[in-house]
Amino acid sequence: TEGQNVELKCSCENCQPIKKYSWKRKDMSKIQHKIKTFNDLDKNYFEVILKIQKSGEADEGVYECSMGNAIGKDTAEVEVSVEYPPRTLKIVVNDQKLTEVKRKFIIEEFKDFELECIGQANPIPDISWTKNGESVGNGNKLKLLQSKMSEHDGVYRCTIQNSLNSIAKDIHVKVQIKPFTVIDNKLSIEIKENQDVSLYCDINGSPEPKIFWNLNSIPLNTQSHNINGKHLKFNGNKNN
Repeated sequence: TEGQNVELKCSCENCQPIKKYSWKRKDMSKIQHKIKTFNDLDKNYFEVILKIQKSGEADEGVYECSMGNAIGKDTAEVEVSVEYPPRTLKIVVNDQKLTEVKRKFIIEEFKDFELECIGQANPIPDISWTKNGESVGNGNKLKLLQSKMSEHDGVYRCTIQNSLNSIAKDIHVKVQIKPFTVIDNKLSIEIKENQDVSLYCDINGSPEPKIFWNLNSIPLNTQSHNINGKHLKFNGNKNN
């Protein structure tokens, strides 16, 4: 487990006198830890010990011990695997990494998108996804097809967990939809002269759309008409 002290021992019997000995990593990276020896001439025994202090992820790998005397030499290998809890968790959306500042992703309606959860841990962790607290999948990738505001809008959480610990990260997915409008379900209405008229524009969109009122393709102004967002009120005279 990460942080523990580890001793790798390599020994031989009936091999004295040993002239050369070494510990090295198969990837040829430099060993930063101490090597000590134990020599028992009476029993014709020799031992080389590699002491790894406060083991960490950087100490993982295959180590090779070598010993040689006047007759020849021999080698032995051992693989070191360090267990550590999940860390360095990040979420990638459509191959775009989210920063610590940006935790919100906007996707157009009916577009496919993929969330990927990337983290380091040993033993290999279990990965799960929730949306607004409800389970939506397992594994490092979550693919959502034909995104819809009602189905896919929300806060997604990726959790990675092994026997040592668990960590999680959130992302807010916002599905952006094009504005669509309905004016009281009527395309044409008839009014009497000087009749007060109230029109309501039922418009929806994400993000919230800006609303403009036109008369014969000419923008209306608030001096001649009472305009309040989705609501339009005016008096039905010939000038209006």
